[in-house]
Amino acid sequence: MSHRIERFYLLDLLRVLAAYAVVLMHVRYFYLEPGGGRPEGFEVSGQAMYWLLFPIYENGATAVQIFFCMSGFIFFWLYRDSIERGETTGRNFFVLRFSRLYPLHFVTLIFVAVAQWVFSDVSGGYIAFGPNTVDQFIYQLFLATEWGLSGPSSFNGPIWTVSGEVFAYALFFAVAALGGANWRAVLVIMLIAGLVQEVNNRLGHALFFFFLGGMIYFVWRDVVLRLPLWRIRYQLLPVAVLLLVACCVAASMLTRFERIMVLWFGVAPLVVFIAVLLQTCWHNFGRSTAAFGDLTYAVYLTHFPLQLVIIGTMWSLGLEIELTEFGLIAYLAGVTLISWFTFHRFELPMQRMLRRRLRGTRVAAPTPGPDAVPDAARSGDMLPDDVIAAEVISGTPKPAT
Repeated sequence: MSHRIERFYLLDLLRVLAAYAVVLMHVRYFYLEPGGGRPEGFEVSGQAMYWLLFPIYENGATAVQIFFCMSGFIFFWLYRDSIERGETTGRNFFVLRFSRLYPLHFVTLIFVAVAQWVFSDVSGGYIAFGPNTVDQFIYQLFLATEWGLSGPSSFNGPIWTVSGEVFAYALFFAVAALGGANWRAVLVIMLIAGLVQEVNNRLGHALFFFFLGGMIYFVWRDVVLRLPLWRIRYQLLPVAVLLLVACCVAASMLTRFERIMVLWFGVAPLVVFIAVLLQTCWHNFGRSTAAFGDLTYAVYLTHFPLQLVIIGTMWSLGLEIELTEFGLIAYLAGVTLISWFTFHRFELPMQRMLRRRLRGTRVAAPTPGPDAVPDAARSGDMLPDDVIAAEVISGTPKPAT
């Protein structure tokens, strides 16, 4: 039976679920007080629907690693061969990435800058992300906040991981264009990324997990695809699922630092690998969810602007925010509705317009290797979030603020 994959629908589904995990992780910002602090006695367990959502409230930051791994896998699958063959040029690659990422980033950046200024009197300067200075705005404008030039998260804070990914994209393209995007080069880059993390945690983090996704791609291409389908279904897939369950059980019994290590280096890559195995076994699995997966970037970039407006408006009116279960459901519904409208009425039209104007003609999606067809192009936009990516400094994890 052929292993030819049309599109990794399950990765699309996984990434939008991870995006909503980010949204839920950021629900804690509703509990902020003017000036940036949280009420005395605030506990994560006191958040709305904790009884149901506690795995996300407690460990949802792992969405960062999952996003990076998915992105690395898809970029190696979708672009690696076409770049090496010269079919996807540097200009084409830039146009595809720029038209996909920049329009919504620019609009949300301007929106958040204005909103933070409007609410500055009642917020004590900024809400959740700041300080929002001119130099930070310039770094954000060029998606360069994580390149060793900037300070803490500011403006639309979740964009920091897109900045890290943009750097990873450039490095990936350079390596692939030189014909060196093989597993040995990926391993070397991962080792270097570990060193980079010592001086620039976020950039090193982005590079390491992006190229870990590339390593998952080589394992899939060079090992999994050589196996008979029955062996993938009835041997490899069950073993991978058992390993994931073991990691989750172990994480629940370990110290915080040990738990984070298991989630980062065990759960995140295994989740991506299992989704890839499932798609390999059942090519159309998850196809009906493709439209839902398209909303990922909008969910990722519009949820904080909406949250900012809600918080700032409530503070301006002198009202306290009490997020009930109904309020949480209404907020998530609002994020979904805005994301749907943003994707269909803004993102897609802007992509088409920019690709037409920057290239003069429509920019075709790259043709992946022999195991895929071009319809998979939209799966190439895995966007990690801002989430509180735990840093490991001197062996102790510390949430990034």
